[in-house]
Amino acid sequence: MAQSKLKPARTTPVVSPKADSQPPLTPAAADMRDAILEAVHSGRIDDLRHAIELNELKPDFGAAPGADPIQHLKALSRDNSGTDILAALRALLDSPRKSVPAGKDPENNLIYNWPRFADEPLSKLSTEDTALLERIETPDTLQAMKASDRYTGWQLRIGADGIWHGFTRLR
Repeated sequence: MAQSKLKPARTTPVVSPKADSQPPLTPAAADMRDAILEAVHSGRIDDLRHAIELNELKPDFGAAPGADPIQHLKALSRDNSGTDILAALRALLDSPRKSVPAGKDPENNLIYNWPRFADEPLSKLSTEDTALLERIETPDTLQAMKASDRYTGWQLRIGADGIWHGFTRLR
């Protein structure tokens, strides 16, 4: 019996190297995104703990070492309940992302960054990205960002391997 010359099916999608394209998330990254969105849709920031605990190491939230990440996010929240933090997560995850190679493993070397324009000068943003920026930032914060031509808002990072690397405000 002749053997098939077809290669075995891939377990992860093929990722385009074009920086401006929106390749599909790997299954592991999509699972982490879904875990975060589950908490977002619940409306309770405490529900983020499940997604956080899927990682061996806690994601970077900008908290001091050993600090409880949920308490840290609540402290950063305007109302101390975290609803604005969840709203920021939702806005980011509903927006386009940028895929950045970071590592030698060809299957899992991408880091997905939201928003895609986090490292771009604000003066060069597209109309779509400017509208997104206006949706996720307060007018005062937006004015300060435009004055410095730098995005200093929330950034979310998930690896192709499903590791949640961080959710921090850029400085």
